Amino acid sequence: MRRSSVFWGTILLLVGVAFLLQTLGIITISVWGILFPAFLIVVGAYIIFAPILFKRDLKEEQVVIPLNSAPEASIKLDFGAGRLAITGGAGSDLLTGKAFGGAEVETERDGNRLKARLHIPETWFWGWTPEMRHGYEWNFLLTEAIPLSLKINTGASENKLDLTTLRVNKLKVDTGASSTSITLPATAGFTEVRIQSGAASIDLHAPQGIAVRMKVEGALSNTQVDTQRFPRVGNLWVSPDFETAANRADVVVQIGAGSVRLD
Repeated sequence: MRRSSVFWGTILLLVGVAFLLQTLGIITISVWGILFPAFLIVVGAYIIFAPILFKRDLKEEQVVIPLNSAPEASIKLDFGAGRLAITGGAGSDLLTGKAFGGAEVETERDGNRLKARLHIPETWFWGWTPEMRHGYEWNFLLTEAIPLSLKINTGASENKLDLTTLRVNKLKVDTGASSTSITLPATAGFTEVRIQSGAASIDLHAPQGIAVRMKVEGALSNTQVDTQRFPRVGNLWVSPDFETAANRADVVVQIGAGSVRLD
């Protein structure tokens, strides 16, 4: 039985019993007045006791997505709380690796582009599963053979994205309260990087030889930049050779609160 069915079934049962008791005159208090506090109590109790009631052993799954001779690909990762690690080395496959807690995979071919989406298995409540007290853990290798577009959505997570050897031409990261470390592609040509986060720590590492232009939007952010490599020009930090560099990254970071570092 699904955990969501158990939870919402319990809620409906309790509400129905409360209204029945009021109708029969067994209780005289206003049911509407206690519904919201009762809901909070049930949610809190479930969060505390569900790991015991629904505890299960989480297994490590092997994930393989064949490239199938596609000349380009886009990958979307919908990830919850936990640890996410990405690097190169998938060889002739688009993606290989291990998913602790599992990953559901969807693929489709759109002309020359192979589209892949990976997301966490069915969750119970707002992206959280009771038995996942320590979150999911994905460790994936991506192909270095073709250009990639990479989109990552995460919650409260620790993200390590080592794109050094990958040909990522577009990277979009949307994250919540997280710690995210990104090593930019070294030989991908032009890479567009867009990062949107809440309360987060964003560390950007630029391999030697890559030019960077970065803009940070966020009044409550603390920005630290190696100005020897990336001097400040107005509201940007820009490599002196950005316009002519063979390999360069255009970075825009929108952050609610937290820190941004570029070195």
